[in-house]
Amino acid sequence: MSVKIYKSIKQLPIGNFDILCKTKDYRYLLHNEFEELSEDEDYEQIWSSIYDEFLERYGLGEDYKEWCKLMRKASQAIGDVYLNGKKWRITHANIYRQMADDLIKNVEVGDLNVTCATLSKFNGFRINPMEISVVEFYSYLEVTKTENSNG
Repeated sequence: MSVKIYKSIKQLPIGNFDILCKTKDYRYLLHNEFEELSEDEDYEQIWSSIYDEFLERYGLGEDYKEWCKLMRKASQAIGDVYLNGKKWRITHANIYRQMADDLIKNVEVGDLNVTCATLSKFNGFRINPMEISVVEFYSYLEVTKTENSNG
């Protein structure tokens, strides 16, 4: 018996996507997560493809980009220490790492259910995270942001 698998953010419910991001529990790639995972499928590859599709469409968050810049600067400073003998650069590396750590500590991860409740209230109808696709969810989110910023 073959199982039905979500293979795109156009079909994958945002609730399943959220769980997959947090746990990598591949059962949430299945249309019915209570079915058994098939040994014939490469779920890690399917998930990777879905996540790549998400990144191509929506990109990375600004906080993550800033964290990457800080870690790159820390790595460059460490390189200067070992390759060029600039021992004083270790202080820079430590500062950049601390700034990156502080940035991550201050990032608030939104609760999907709270976001869905807010979107539901704003749009006047219930948004069920286990029924609405990733693409639909982000479309509603974008429309809500646009309408909210326009007045």
